[in-house]
Amino acid sequence: MLIDSRALAKEIDATTMTGASGLRAQGVVPAIVEIIATADDAVLSYSRTKAKKPAILDIKYRTVEFADGVTGDEIEREIARLNGS
Repeated sequence: MLIDSRALAKEIDATTMTGASGLRAQGVVPAIVEIIATADDAVLSYSRTKAKKPAILDIKYRTVEFADGVTGDEIEREIARLNGS
Protein backbone atom coordinates (compact mmCIF):
# COMPACT_ATOMS: atom_id res chain seq x y z
CA MET A 1 0.00 0.00 0.00
CA LEU A 2 1.39 3.36 -1.02
CA ILE A 3 0.60 6.38 1.16
CA ASP A 4 0.61 9.82 -0.44
CA SER A 5 2.11 11.75 2.47
CA ARG A 6 1.74 15.13 0.74
CA ALA A 7 -1.96 14.59 0.17
CA LEU A 8 -2.36 13.39 3.74
CA ALA A 9 -0.53 16.47 5.06
CA LYS A 10 -2.77 18.77 3.00
CA GLU A 11 -5.84 17.02 4.40
CA ILE A 12 -4.57 17.40 7.97
CA ASP A 13 -3.75 21.08 7.34
CA ALA A 14 -7.25 21.71 5.96
CA THR A 15 -8.84 20.03 8.98
CA THR A 16 -6.63 22.03 11.33
CA MET A 17 -7.46 25.31 9.59
CA THR A 18 -11.18 24.56 9.78
CA GLY A 19 -10.89 23.79 13.48
CA ALA A 20 -8.84 26.93 14.12
CA SER A 21 -11.40 29.04 12.23
CA GLY A 22 -14.16 27.55 14.35
CA LEU A 23 -12.30 28.43 17.53
CA ARG A 24 -11.70 32.00 16.33
CA ALA A 25 -15.44 32.31 15.57
CA GLN A 26 -16.05 31.46 19.24
CA GLY A 27 -13.58 34.09 20.40
CA VAL A 28 -10.82 31.61 21.18
CA VAL A 29 -7.34 32.33 19.82
CA PRO A 30 -5.80 29.02 18.74
CA ALA A 31 -2.23 28.72 19.92
CA ILE A 32 0.56 26.22 20.27
CA VAL A 33 3.23 26.56 22.93
CA GLU A 34 6.28 24.38 22.56
CA ILE A 35 8.25 23.65 25.70
CA ILE A 36 11.94 22.92 25.25
CA ALA A 37 14.05 21.72 28.15
CA THR A 38 17.42 21.28 26.47
CA ALA A 39 20.15 23.31 24.84
CA ASP A 40 20.82 20.61 22.24
CA ASP A 41 21.44 22.31 18.89
CA ALA A 42 19.66 19.58 16.93
CA VAL A 43 16.52 19.98 19.04
CA LEU A 44 16.60 23.76 18.70
CA SER A 45 17.05 23.50 14.94
CA TYR A 46 14.14 21.07 14.67
CA SER A 47 12.06 23.44 16.80
CA ARG A 48 12.72 26.34 14.43
CA THR A 49 11.58 24.17 11.53
CA LYS A 50 8.36 23.19 13.33
CA ALA A 51 7.60 26.84 14.13
CA LYS A 52 6.86 27.56 10.47
CA LYS A 53 3.71 25.44 10.18
CA PRO A 54 1.49 27.30 12.70
CA ALA A 55 2.11 30.57 10.82
CA ILE A 56 0.90 28.94 7.62
CA LEU A 57 -2.21 27.70 9.45
CA ASP A 58 -2.82 31.09 11.13
CA ILE A 59 -2.23 29.70 14.61
CA LYS A 60 -0.25 31.59 17.25
CA TYR A 61 2.97 29.88 18.21
CA ARG A 62 5.62 30.48 20.79
CA THR A 63 8.40 28.59 22.47
CA VAL A 64 9.15 28.41 26.18
CA GLU A 65 12.74 27.36 26.75
CA PHE A 66 14.10 25.99 30.00
CA ALA A 67 17.76 25.59 30.89
CA ASP A 68 19.28 22.14 31.13
CA GLY A 69 18.59 20.66 34.53
CA VAL A 70 15.04 21.97 34.84
CA THR A 71 12.88 19.79 37.05
CA GLY A 72 9.68 18.09 36.03
CA ASP A 73 7.87 20.10 38.69
CA GLU A 74 9.01 23.37 37.12
CA ILE A 75 7.78 22.25 33.71
CA GLU A 76 4.46 21.10 35.17
CA ARG A 77 3.99 24.50 36.86
CA GLU A 78 4.61 26.25 33.55
CA ILE A 79 2.11 23.99 31.78
CA ALA A 80 -0.48 24.72 34.48
CA ARG A 81 0.21 28.46 34.13
CA LEU A 82 -0.16 28.27 30.35
CA ASN A 83 -3.43 26.39 30.74
CA GLY A 84 -4.73 29.06 33.07
CA SER A 85 -4.89 26.75 36.06
